[in-house]
Amino acid sequence: DECYPAMSFPIKQFDQDGMMKVRRGEDWKRSHHNPMARTHRKPVHHTLDYYMQAARLFKARGLPTPLLWGHDHEGAYRQFPSSPQEIMWSILEHEGGFSLWQHCVMVFGAKAAVWAYNRIGDAIVLLFRILMLAVCFHYVDDYGGIEPAPSAESAFAAFANLGLLLSF
Repeated sequence: DECYPAMSFPIKQFDQDGMMKVRRGEDWKRSHHNPMARTHRKPVHHTLDYYMQAARLFKARGLPTPLLWGHDHEGAYRQFPSSPQEIMWSILEHEGGFSLWQHCVMVFGAKAAVWAYNRIGDAIVLLFRILMLAVCFHYVDDYGGIEPAPSAESAFAAFANLGLLLSF
């Protein structure tokens, strides 16, 4: 009965192979969907400063030159249901006119999705640190770590295996 859609727009970017990729983005801010999410505190985002601080610690302790590793959680938001679904609508303009779409999963760009996914990211990082005894950070759905060169590839593989074990 009630539909409060967000307008969609194209997001054009190049993928890792240099090919143009067009993603759909929704204007959750102007559709007033974002204020519907209660956010009590800002989630932790591990920025470049975290990696730099870890690298300084490695150097100060005389450890081998550190290497960075990273993983992107592909389709991160599409793995979790969203609610309330009655407001999760988007209007997509295309060559034939307009079409109305309803989302059933968390959507990229919506404030609530970013806040909610960060809790998942925090849990994954905590599990990895405890189970693998390795350095790990995340910025929303991008994960990475810094390790001495001899163990960096092992940490990278261990993170990928943990993702498979957790079905991510």
